[in-house]
Amino acid sequence: MFVIKDESVREQLSKDCTLVEAVRSLTIQMNENGSAAQFLLFHLTTESDTMVSFTPIL
Repeated sequence: MFVIKDESVREQLSKDCTLVEAVRSLTIQMNENGSAAQFLLFHLTTESDTMVSFTPIL
């Protein structure tokens, strides 16, 4: 364990840690949203009986 005595170094380290936490949180959200989107797309494309057909009716 170490102690940072210089206030400017402590402030910069705090900002860096805050930025790292924000990026980590955003990454988690993106992964969750991506998984949900893949799940929805899979079910929309595999359940053909309930899907609306977008092909023109001839």
